[in-house]
Amino acid sequence: MRQGSTVFQEPPTGLGLKEDTTVNLVATDTATEIQALIDAQPKNLGGFTLLFQFADGTYTLDAQLLFEKFYNGAVNIYGKSTDSTLSTTKAVFLDFTGSTNGIFVQDCNAFVAVKFFKINHITSSNFAGIKITRCNQEARVQANYIAGSETTNGQSIHFYLSPTGWTENNYVSNAKDGIYARTGTVHSKNNDDTGTDPLYGLHAFDTGTIGKEGTQPDGSTGNELIVDGGLIRN
Repeated sequence: MRQGSTVFQEPPTGLGLKEDTTVNLVATDTATEIQALIDAQPKNLGGFTLLFQFADGTYTLDAQLLFEKFYNGAVNIYGKSTDSTLSTTKAVFLDFTGSTNGIFVQDCNAFVAVKFFKINHITSSNFAGIKITRCNQEARVQANYIAGSETTNGQSIHFYLSPTGWTENNYVSNAKDGIYARTGTVHSKNNDDTGTDPLYGLHAFDTGTIGKEGTQPDGSTGNELIVDGGLIRN
């Protein structure tokens, strides 16, 4: 079993990432094994890039994957890099239908990118396929196909208390909200809906702002939902 721990503070002298580092993951890894390997990485990235590279295949995951408290560098969470277009065909499939959220990034002070995945997830209790929370630098969500389990609750892509988000070339399906922003500013470029439309393609809530460029996901109830001071603009 792979093991590790998390700490959110400046580490003692001599600890931290010393070079760009790749953590390789394979489809036979369990959620517990993957999480232990994530947790084992230094939180201080030392100005370098930490890449979590998922090999091709189907990952059956019974728990969310939590990436938290990384700082001073970049965290890249990648499927197959050639799957960079708006497409439902992805070589890396993360099946979170036995879990809560899918990929969950929180409390990071580092650049974050989540790219090139097919993700299935449940949407009950407002779970999300990709959730970015309380991250203080730009977070990019690009070239993913994210499908939920029903349209009463939940989001495909969820930003909360994060100042800057970028979404591009993502397909969203079968959730209450395709792209959701609660506080902070999210750029939505060339995203679209597929399969079962979300109720709302874009949802800006509680001073969240979504700026649009190119195509946007439609919703079966409304293409856009603006609540409690949110803003959606061209």
